[in-house]
Amino acid sequence: GTCTNSGAPTVALPKRVERVLQQRIERVLIVRLGAIGDVLRTLPAVRRLRAARPDLHIGWAVEDWAYPVVAGNPNLDRFHILQRRELAAGPGRALGEARRLIGEIRAARYDAALVVNSANALFLPLLSAAGTPSVLNVDGIEKRRAKWGGFGRAVFALSERLACILPDRLVTDAEVIRAHYLA
Repeated sequence: GTCTNSGAPTVALPKRVERVLQQRIERVLIVRLGAIGDVLRTLPAVRRLRAARPDLHIGWAVEDWAYPVVAGNPNLDRFHILQRRELAAGPGRALGEARRLIGEIRAARYDAALVVNSANALFLPLLSAAGTPSVLNVDGIEKRRAKWGGFGRAVFALSERLACILPDRLVTDAEVIRAHYLA
């Protein structure tokens, strides 16, 4: 299994999350940064969310290269675009990009964020720095997939570990995945 402390994000509700759950959610951020197919597969959930809550402000954090896929979507109110080239331009520029994005998300004052896919667990510290409670949906056991090379599997293994300690809530959509994370 991945999570050695099986009670962490799935059972305990931190006080800030309890406060959020007691209030009406007005502003939510979706975090699905890249992988165009995965971005497209997230859109039906956003459409259902919009249908259920037409008054909800829905933002989306997305990488610049995947942004054209969601740009202009009538179910989304705002975009926070991560500039991938800044992340690859050295530590100083990567830190500057992270600070820019944190400031932008903090200013938007989201009540909660839904982070889609364990790979995006690397984004959770930015949400925490912005003061945004987070829910992470893990939808697979990516580190086991043959399509990823050694580096990719290592990144996914790190992301899975972070998924156990960083989000305020961890959700899965299949029993086998839940068992993997809680074993």
